[in-house]
Amino acid sequence: VTYFEPIYQSGIKLSYNYKKFYSQLHLLNGYNQLTDNNKNKSIGVQLGFKPNDHFDITYNNIIGNEEPTESDNPKVRIQNNFVFKIFAGKYVDMLLGFDYVYQQKSKLTDSLLGASLYSGQFSIRVRPIKKLSVSARYEYHSDKDAFLSGVFTNSDGSLSGLEAMG
Repeated sequence: VTYFEPIYQSGIKLSYNYKKFYSQLHLLNGYNQLTDNNKNKSIGVQLGFKPNDHFDITYNNIIGNEEPTESDNPKVRIQNNFVFKIFAGKYVDMLLGFDYVYQQKSKLTDSLLGASLYSGQFSIRVRPIKKLSVSARYEYHSDKDAFLSGVFTNSDGSLSGLEAMG
């Protein structure tokens, strides 16, 4: 799931924290772009709320055209990410994450239509003693239109994007 999330960014970030709330505004080269791949910029926001030491909720997004400059077919991508963190005492941490990504003109069966990607994850970490932790994670990823994962040929010869769980 996290492989298809934007994990590195290049641009300008403006941050503001106020008591239990935190926020960021981003002006970026693009979705996982360290160098500029087109004349457009992407914008993004992060909004978070941490009411106490046991709970944290964060929303992230990035919006922008991700096609290279030489392309005459712009495709705006909108990435949304929700993360819920629960710190249940000193010994247990849990994380629940959900992603929804939409991109214009990217449907595998009709390139004039938009396509969507969904993914989610749940992880838990237990620390039975101070210097030892055990973690478990479940994730699901569905990019049926292959705009981020790439196109795969199924056993029946049909084309699809990556749909996986682990």
